[in-house]
Amino acid sequence: VKTRSIRRLDAAVALLRGIGAELRAGLDPHRDANTILQRLLRAYREDSSLSDEDVELEARMTLMDLLGAGHDTTCNFMLFALALILEAGPGTAQRARNDRDFLKRCLRESIRLFPLGAAVSRVAQEDVTIGGHQIAKGTELLVSPYAMGRLSRAWPGDRCDRERFDPDRPGLDGSNSAYFPYGGGRRYCVGARFAQEQAEEVIATILEAAPDLELDPASLPLDARLSFTLRPEKPVLVRLGDLPPKKGPE
Repeated sequence: VKTRSIRRLDAAVALLRGIGAELRAGLDPHRDANTILQRLLRAYREDSSLSDEDVELEARMTLMDLLGAGHDTTCNFMLFALALILEAGPGTAQRARNDRDFLKRCLRESIRLFPLGAAVSRVAQEDVTIGGHQIAKGTELLVSPYAMGRLSRAWPGDRCDRERFDPDRPGLDGSNSAYFPYGGGRRYCVGARFAQEQAEEVIATILEAAPDLELDPASLPLDARLSFTLRPEKPVLVRLGDLPPKKGPE
């Protein structure tokens, strides 16, 4: 018997498959030659071991990954960042509303503490020694931005420091190898810049539209659990307060 959660998951997967099928059916091979979906299809067709059915399936699954990664991760990133700002009180929220540089520092501190991809796996391409440990070629390694982002020797001072990434604070700006919430190297997240800019714009808009926004104490302490991505352990509840009057047409 499928549980309610499994039924909801099946429904979500079916919906995404339907979206992928609709996009595929509506493609014009000439007009849409450089779309992501067409590029995926061409790339998979180059693999002679895949049947036409396999090509369609692989392209749909990759498209689902892109849709999920671009939506779920950014939403949770904004939840953590907004909660981190509101947790510090109205003064911090006001400053984040008026000072974009400070808001950006809050976003970087938030994703240091709560990286959406809490752990990633890699395979050693050659024999290597790391921290005195011999790692053989082919060994699968688990690397955790979440654990490294909380390593006390790499991040001195308070657990949460919204000024940590101030460029005028040498040595405390986080410019070290322990900071890799978006991965690194060839597998650096292609949506990193988009996520940062989207979160900045959305949170700035929220703080401007609701200047009296407060974090409900029931949401504290702010903690995380790992699902598809890292997400708040408890619902992030806020109180709107008095909203400013809407501006009429000029």
